[in-house]
Amino acid sequence: MEEKRLEQQRMQLEKHRLQREQQWKEQRRQREFEERKWKEERAYKDSTAVKIKTWGDALRNTMTKMPSNLSVLTNCLSSFQFRLIYKISTLSF
Repeated sequence: MEEKRLEQQRMQLEKHRLQREQQWKEQRRQREFEERKWKEERAYKDSTAVKIKTWGDALRNTMTKMPSNLSVLTNCLSSFQFRLIYKISTLSF
C-alpha cells in the first residue's frame, strides 16, 4: 500500500515536472518569436525607404505650392520682403 502511494507521488511529480518543462519550452518559443518579430519590425523601420516616406508624409502639408503665374509669385515675395523689413525695423538692438 505504501509502495503504491509512493509510486503515485513519483508519477505525479514526474507529470508536474514534464508539464513545467513543456511550459518553459513554450515560453522560450514565444520569446524567440517575439524577438524575431521585433527585429524584423526594427529592420523595416530603419530602412531608408521607410524613413524617406515618413519624412515625406510629415512634410506633405507643411510646404505651400508655388504659384504657376509669375506675377503672383512676385507679389507674394514682395509682400514677404515688406513684412520681413518691417519686422527687422521694429527690433531694438
